[in-house]
Amino acid sequence: MTVKLNPNQEVVDAIRNRLKITGNQCPCVAQYLWTEDTKCPCKTFREEKYCCCHLYVDEEEEKEQEVEYEEDVPDATEWLTETILRIIEEAKKVGLTQEDLQNAVDNILKFQETQEENS
Repeated sequence: MTVKLNPNQEVVDAIRNRLKITGNQCPCVAQYLWTEDTKCPCKTFREEKYCCCHLYVDEEEEKEQEVEYEEDVPDATEWLTETILRIIEEAKKVGLTQEDLQNAVDNILKFQETQEENS
């Protein structure tokens, strides 16, 4: 398996911006779950070569997708929707409620506002 930076610059820019905001913590992981293992590149990526936020992609999978989608490259909104759905599924697995998720989102947005004000 060979991985490389995602060729979709819009996705790369969006992820890198989130990494700046989160202090290099994976933007796909809820803040209260952050550890050294979730710092980019995360433990999953280091061990399994899988990047859940798609900053890095598998060249072979990308070639298969190019054949499947050809010119239909997903935009950042589609990517974000898919990422959020994955987060919701993972949250359900550990027993989090919709209210827990909303509180996490609210906290992240407050954190982001604070970071932007301090910039």
